[in-house]
Parts: sequence; structure tokens; C-alpha cells
Amino acid sequence: MMLFKINPEWILNFRSEMLTSWFKIFPFLLVIIFTLQLLRLPTG
Repeated sequence: MMLFKINPEWILNFRSEMLTSWFKIFPFLLVIIFTLQLLRLPTG
């Protein structure tokens, strides 16, 4: 399990990666949630 030896530098890199990917994914999540809300509306 030496591959998963945790050091602070790795944690900081991982957190910044997660933040950037989150900001890339966030607009798509908003669009998906919005369309799901529209689909849930009763249509007549």
C-alpha cells in the first residue's frame, strides 16, 4: 500500500484538482437539474 501513502502536498493537489473539475462539471449539473424539474411539472 505504498502507492496510497498520504502526504500534505498530495492532498493539496487533490483538493485543487477536485475544485477545478467541480467548476467544470457544475454548469452541466445545473442544466440536468433544471431539465429534471421541468420534466416533473404536470403537463395537462
